[in-house]
Amino acid sequence: MSIYKITGLGLAPLILGAWATTVHPANLDRPEKVPRYSVVSKYMSIGTLVIYVFTKEGNIEEKKLRRLMRHFFQRYSKPENLDIHLYTHQSQLRDLGTIEVITPNDEAERHPKATIVRLDGKQEINIKLPGRDWLTIIVKEKRKSEK
Repeated sequence: MSIYKITGLGLAPLILGAWATTVHPANLDRPEKVPRYSVVSKYMSIGTLVIYVFTKEGNIEEKKLRRLMRHFFQRYSKPENLDIHLYTHQSQLRDLGTIEVITPNDEAERHPKATIVRLDGKQEINIKLPGRDWLTIIVKEKRKSEK
């Protein structure tokens, strides 16, 4: 097992071999398994809860991302706006604490990543596979009264 120290956000060392699986009592009767993940960081930014998550590459597919989305939306029902960034390789975490990336991180682009977003009533999943453009899946549009 490799151990990597994440710096830049004042985080404690993260052991990337240890996965966190959360089972909420309300989910015990559900057959649906939440893919394994580990929360790297979370913070509030202008009314939005931002969460950085590390997961396995195999979890970056629509079906598993929808499971993670339901899990996170249930777990973090407040605040209304939620922005979850899912990464699959430690090179993607390299620039986590920086505001501006001066040079592209080529190693990071060789691995899939995704975002799950809940913003003003709209819910979407964005998937970035190596060598492809971002794919956006609109899960829920804003209601007309919310626009």
